[in-house]
Amino acid sequence: MLISSHEMFNFRLVFFDAMTQRWWIQTIFILTIFRTHFPLWKRK
Repeated sequence: MLISSHEMFNFRLVFFDAMTQRWWIQTIFILTIFRTHFPLWKRK
């Protein structure tokens, strides 16, 4: 199955874009949980 470099580049670009967006969402989500649960950890 031959894929042209241009198509491969487009696929990489879209894949990377999706990964970055997901990474941002995960980071914000983790930071929010960390911020809300950190005082509980600190009390222990």
